[in-house]
Amino acid sequence: MLKVRMSGTKKELRRFVKKMSRSKDYDIETTSDFKPYKGNPKFRILYVNLKMKQKD
Repeated sequence: MLKVRMSGTKKELRRFVKKMSRSKDYDIETTSDFKPYKGNPKFRILYVNLKMKQKD
């Protein structure tokens, strides 16, 4: 399992989650809510747990 902490704009983070959900290699197990980024109100923090898909 991979635990990923990302920061960026909401648009960038949503785009990443959308692309990862379409990935053939990983499943998204959980995503957190957007957390505020200290010092810059434009950015947010997002935590994602990814799991590798089983190869058939």
